[in-house]
Amino acid sequence: MKKPLVFCNLLCIALFMSGHLYAEERSIPPDLKPELIGRVYLDSSQRVITPQVRKKIDGLVVKLKENHESDIIRIEGGYHRSASRRGNISRSLQIARDVEKYLRLHHHLHLNLCIATDDGTTTSAPARASITLYAYHGEFLEQKLSTK
Repeated sequence: MKKPLVFCNLLCIALFMSGHLYAEERSIPPDLKPELIGRVYLDSSQRVITPQVRKKIDGLVVKLKENHESDIIRIEGGYHRSASRRGNISRSLQIARDVEKYLRLHHHLHLNLCIATDDGTTTSAPARASITLYAYHGEFLEQKLSTK
């Protein structure tokens, strides 16, 4: 009886780690205006963080460190080359996770970093894979987030 339970747990962990289990979609209300810290484009054929991309991210760290610890830094991955919306979201979140991990481990940032995705449905979505960093200053309450 323990084997099926262990298998189910391992399957859930594997799906979570691969990005196939999704959190609830949320949108930020228009009254919370973020400050654009910067946008970095990935190589057109890549969806991984290369040394060249890391170097560009390193250039934004000075701006990131100017933020207060109570500010929220949104790391938004954007990938719009897949034929499916789900594929775009999964790849976008993976890009954002990779950047968050890089910032935490390499630069030891003690900021409130959160990851997000741009699914390509907005007009501001870049045509290629990208990372966009935003800072939300002041009070950023969970109650202000709306569920789609």
